[in-house]
Amino acid sequence: HDIDISLLIWQANVDSEYVSFRGTFGDSNIASKTIAITSESNEWQLSSDVDWIAFDVSSGTGDGSVTITPDISSLTSAQLVSGNITLTETTTGDTKIIPVEIGLDNQYLFASQSSLAFTSTLNISSLEQTIKVNTNSTVAINWQASAEATWLTLTKLDNDYLKVSVDLDAAPADAMSTSEVVIG
Repeated sequence: HDIDISLLIWQANVDSEYVSFRGTFGDSNIASKTIAITSESNEWQLSSDVDWIAFDVSSGTGDGSVTITPDISSLTSAQLVSGNITLTETTTGDTKIIPVEIGLDNQYLFASQSSLAFTSTLNISSLEQTIKVNTNSTVAINWQASAEATWLTLTKLDNDYLKVSVDLDAAPADAMSTSEVVIG
C-alpha cells in the first residue's frame, strides 16, 4: 500500500519574538516600531486582540514590513498593558502569536544636585545656587518648590531651573542650619 504524506512548512516568519513599547504617563504618543515579515510569495494577514495598536499595513503577499503604532490616549494611569498580534498565513490558516506590550512609567521630577551647601564668613560668601529640575517625561510638568526654612528663598526661573538663595537677615546667627527643599 502507498501512504500519502503531506508536509506543511510554515512559510511566514517575523524578525521579532515580541514588540515592546515604553513611555511615560502623560506623553502624547510613543514612537512606532517596524517589524519585518518574511513570507516568500505567500499571502499573510495581521490582526490584534487589543484596540490600542494599529498597523500601517495589515495584509500582504511575500516579504514586507509593517509599522506598529501604539495609541496611548485611552490609558488613564502609569501601567503595563499587554496583548497579542496574530500573523496568519492565509493560504494555510497557520498562525504565529507575537506578544505586544506598552509600559508607561510614572512622571518623576529630580534635581541636578541632591544637596546644596551655603556659607557666609568674613572672606567667603556663597549664598545663592541654581539647580536644574529634570523630568523623565517628554511633556512639561508644572512643578512648585517649597521649604520650611524661612531663611531660604526659592525662585522658579523657568520650568527647568530653581534658584535657591539664603537670606542672612532671616538665618540663625552663628549656627549650622539645615532644611529640605521639596519639588513637586
